[in-house]
Formats: sequence, structure tokens, C-alpha cells
Amino acid sequence: MSPEGALFSVVIPSRGDARLARLLDDLAAQTLPRERFEVIVALDGAGPAGDLSRALERAGATLVRLSERRGPGA
Repeated sequence: MSPEGALFSVVIPSRGDARLARLLDDLAAQTLPRERFEVIVALDGAGPAGDLSRALERAGATLVRLSERRGPGA
């Protein structure tokens, strides 16, 4: 999605655990059309666990990965 078409961005900092898939499903279930917002997931020195890679793909999320764990302040 191009940022020009989005009304807002949902930025989700995460360590990549599987609970993130539920959040992505909840975002997909809300009523605002998907083309009106973008989802950006920032993984803090981790890779996506389990089926999370597929959930990220289904959600059309942009994945940003930090190479090393930096904590919540980063």
C-alpha cells in the first residue's frame, strides 16, 4: 500500500510471539476498509514465531526487523 492512500498507520512493536496473530486478525475484522490504513510490525531482535509469518502476509503488514534486541526504548 502506498502511504499516500492511507489515513493512518498502525505500528506494532513486538518480540515476534504468536499472540501477534490475534491482533492482526482483530485488525482485519474491524469495519474501516483495509486500504485506509497500513500495518507496520517492528520485531525487536526476533523472528516471527510459528504461523506468524503467514498472519503477517495475510494482513498485508510491513515487517521491520531489528537485528539485535534493543528493548522498548528503541
